[in-house]
Amino acid sequence: MLTDSEIGEIKELWKWTNDTQLPFDKQEHTIDNGMHWTCDMWSMEVLRYLSLGESYLTAPYPDYLAWKTPEFASLMKKYGDRKIATNTRLREASHLSNNIVVCEIGRGIDVLLSTFVKKWDSIICYDTNPYYGKLCVDYFKAKNIDIEFIVANSGDIKFDAEHKIVFGKHEEAKVFESDCIIVSENCRFGQWNIESMLSNPNIKAIVGGGHLINSFTEYGKAKF
Repeated sequence: MLTDSEIGEIKELWKWTNDTQLPFDKQEHTIDNGMHWTCDMWSMEVLRYLSLGESYLTAPYPDYLAWKTPEFASLMKKYGDRKIATNTRLREASHLSNNIVVCEIGRGIDVLLSTFVKKWDSIICYDTNPYYGKLCVDYFKAKNIDIEFIVANSGDIKFDAEHKIVFGKHEEAKVFESDCIIVSENCRFGQWNIESMLSNPNIKAIVGGGHLINSFTEYGKAKF
């Protein structure tokens, strides 16, 4: 259950995302019935659901979504509920490490939700889109939350590199050697990466899709 203060933070993140939307050519987007649908819009609708709760299902669509079908609201609810469930799993695992690695940061929803759990010693984030990194670093810095952003593709990350996580390749790689929890909600890195994460003893847990994984016996139950 989100507190009034936390809902206020979510509304702030929604407003910032709305005010700083990237141009279409700077983010993933599709065109449906002649209308654009972007990653920023997806984030804004998940945030709207998180701030409104069940009333989101009957709330009027904003102008940029006037063309969406009634089923769309239920889909956004599903994404929002997964984020809340994943954050609950992070709270359950939070005693295992004081560091988190947030996969595919996007507009920082998972980072914000993680700050509701506790104060972390370090928050490492990555995304293939470099524009998100600069925006999120500045946004959270203004709230006295330091995050480190790395431009990386999940396929270029070695999660099982001798107790390390190596972001990128060769001399440009960023190496993270501390223990951590992986936050991987709504990511697309494939189940093979989960197996490599579980082989690294410094990765104490993985949370994503509403699941908490910290052993191979739990691996088969998770769908990220």
